[in-house]
Amino acid sequence: MPGKTRSTSESRRPLYQDKSLQVFAGMVLGALIGALWPQTAPWMSTLADLFIRLIAMFVGLIIFCSVVHGIATVREARRVGRVAIKALIYFEVVTTFALIIGLAMINLLGPGRGMHVDLGTVSDAALAPYMHTASEISAGGFLMSLVPRTAFSPSPMVMRCKWCFFPFCLRLDCSRSANAANR
Repeated sequence: MPGKTRSTSESRRPLYQDKSLQVFAGMVLGALIGALWPQTAPWMSTLADLFIRLIAMFVGLIIFCSVVHGIATVREARRVGRVAIKALIYFEVVTTFALIIGLAMINLLGPGRGMHVDLGTVSDAALAPYMHTASEISAGGFLMSLVPRTAFSPSPMVMRCKWCFFPFCLRLDCSRSANAANR
């Protein structure tokens, strides 16, 4: 019948195509490989680091393209501002909840409680690189690290991407407005 709609059971995708199930299966498989063949840990660690680097390489580009496309498709700059404020509030609320959950888990689980490490026995040579890095960090240096040197400089920080795409989007919006006025 042409007017008949498919039931929900017929239109469902197979279970093996569900991304959350695939991720869960990958975690179980990784734990199983680690338990059965622990000698493969260094190779698996290299593979995991490579995977994380490949994802991190594209994160900035994906964020840039998504935000530019989102802002460019909005016709009014006022709407962009409202969406940006809502996104900022959402980000702050979710980040606050994540911090609260993290602090609660640290206090509840107490990682490192049973280790009984005597910090007096740690050599100064082992701590020197960390102390040097900590002494070089300043508020001004942190603020300067937020703004990239070039639009294409590699950066793991998402804030640097935002500094690049906001002027780009504003210029795109101004040129679209100028073209609409000339028509």
